[in-house]
Amino acid sequence: MVLRAYQRLDWVVMACCLALLGYITWQIQQGQRGVGYSQSLSEKGARLRAEHAKLASANSAFEQKVKLLRPESVDPDLVDELARSTLGFAQKMDVVVILLP
Repeated sequence: MVLRAYQRLDWVVMACCLALLGYITWQIQQGQRGVGYSQSLSEKGARLRAEHAKLASANSAFEQKVKLLRPESVDPDLVDELARSTLGFAQKMDVVVILLP
C-alpha cells in the first residue's frame, strides 16, 4: 500500500516535470522572447542597418553641400544654382519660359 502511494507520487512528479518541460519548450519556440522573436529582431536590425547606411550617405551629401556654402569656401556655381532654383532669379541674358498647368 505504501509502495503504491510512492509510485503514484513518482508518476505525478514525472507528469509535472514533463508538463514543465513542455511549457519551457513551447516558450523557447513560440513565446514572447523565443526563437521567432529573435528572428524578427534580426530582420529589423538588418532593415535598420540598411536605413542607417542610406541616411549616412544622405547626411554626408548634405555635409558636403554645407561645406561648399561656408563663408571661407563659397562655391560661386552652387550659389548661382541655389539662387536660380530657390529664389527664381535669372540673369539678363537668360530666356525664361513659364509653363502654365
